[in-house]
Amino acid sequence: MTEEQKLELNPLIIRIDCVSCLPSQPVPIQELQRLCTTFYCRYRFHKTLVHRTEERPHGTHVYFEDINVICLGAIHPSDLREYLEGPPMVVEVHDRDRKSDESSCRPTLFGEDPLDSHGNIQSFISSKEMEENPFQSQNKTWDSHGVTRVSFTDILLGHKYLNLVVPIQHLPLRTWAKAQGVDFLGSHFGHIMFVFSAKELFLLHSLLKDITLINAKALELDSYPTGTVQQILPAFKMRVNIQHQEHLDILTGFHLLDGNIHLFVLEGLADGGLRQL
Repeated sequence: MTEEQKLELNPLIIRIDCVSCLPSQPVPIQELQRLCTTFYCRYRFHKTLVHRTEERPHGTHVYFEDINVICLGAIHPSDLREYLEGPPMVVEVHDRDRKSDESSCRPTLFGEDPLDSHGNIQSFISSKEMEENPFQSQNKTWDSHGVTRVSFTDILLGHKYLNLVVPIQHLPLRTWAKAQGVDFLGSHFGHIMFVFSAKELFLLHSLLKDITLINAKALELDSYPTGTVQQILPAFKMRVNIQHQEHLDILTGFHLLDGNIHLFVLEGLADGGLRQL
């Protein structure tokens, strides 16, 4: 571009270089290659069209070197500044999109399909319903994906080049809620799962002790010895005024043991005891 074109178009170049340190457990890379579609990322900057990277094979380190050019000159300056000052841009990391199973839609004989009982069905079905088969949409699966957030606020401070390394969060519950139209974004709660071998007794006792200490502090029982608190908590009954304190920093959840593994699913304040745990 010439200097005049750069001033007029004000191009912003977004480049995704690499997604690294991806987990190979509990689902091995070979299984991902067999069960899932190829790896890709996608995002939307402001009100532009959704950008999707080229697909790449699965691995622990996936190199995209994807380049997307956005002409900021086409965006009103006040709208652009408001966007850059706002929440970070969300980048979806799709490494778990399952391959479609076309064989699941088996052919049926006349009389077996729910619509076959209506002889002249076109007379009372709208054109939109003809285009979208409700029985076909019921078979669609939902795939969770990783989410990472990229902030552009440093551009407003005069920076012309940002080299960012951002973590990927896999929040299936929040992503599912968004797909279902449920707003969990304002929630300050979070959840965490621990899965380890049933033989790891030291880890079990250490985890239970940490949970006890966090709950004891929240309920003002931390002046008692740990062993005493562990006996008090199972019989502890919360007063009504305590139950409705949304900032009460306690951990709740459940524990399963099947003889081979321990499974802990815990919930609490995202920036409180849960983060400490």
